[in-house]
Amino acid sequence: MKKKERYYKFAEIEIRKAFKNSEVRCKCAHPDCKMTYINKELVKAYKKLCIHLKKKPIIHRGYACDYFIKNYPEDLYHNKLEEIDISYEELTDKYTLDYITRKAILFGFNYVKLDTQYKILHLAIRDFTV
Repeated sequence: MKKKERYYKFAEIEIRKAFKNSEVRCKCAHPDCKMTYINKELVKAYKKLCIHLKKKPIIHRGYACDYFIKNYPEDLYHNKLEEIDISYEELTDKYTLDYITRKAILFGFNYVKLDTQYKILHLAIRDFTV
């Protein structure tokens, strides 16, 4: 898939409907840091999850620029915003982290990792063919 087909530019309206800039921008504060592209499939899956749960999650990490990745190489998939880290403040008997994990997979995330210590879900759309 070509870059233009697979990613949105951050300024595109579909991104602004799903995320606030502050939720997904890089946290590095480097002067040359700027976000350029976001995975379209991630946006679709994220919107479906939010609609189903009737609530937006807290986003702990979205995009990570090249400068950030040099210091934290384990966050490589954040570089093209193919991964977001989320949590929910109010979990219920119905909306447990396990339930949210299963729904995330159903709605299109192909990599889901639960961090039980911090109660954070790492949700990603990854290209495993590379």
